[in-house]
Amino acid sequence: MLIAKIDGKFGGTITFIGEENGIGRLRFFFVEPFTRGKGVGRLVFTTAMSMAKEMGYKKVITYILASENGASLKASNFICEGEAGGTHWTGKRNRGQGIN
Repeated sequence: MLIAKIDGKFGGTITFIGEENGIGRLRFFFVEPFTRGKGVGRLVFTTAMSMAKEMGYKKVITYILASENGASLKASNFICEGEAGGTHWTGKRNRGQGIN
């Protein structure tokens, strides 16, 4: 888990979870409203990606809701490979609609 602090205040977080076959997953990404538009999201994403690469992961996947614009993902050069479905966070995912 990475935590970003801005002037000593909690600014955002992201969690990296290692999975099988050299694949990692980014989860639980959040930035505080006062940090938005200041590159904090891009910073935590690029830091997490650097750490994943150093640990030998070949691919990192994540997901967002259709209602989210994915600005931090796009700024970090993530590519949408498919849609998993869903309209709200439930903690569950339809594994039949996987992202390759």
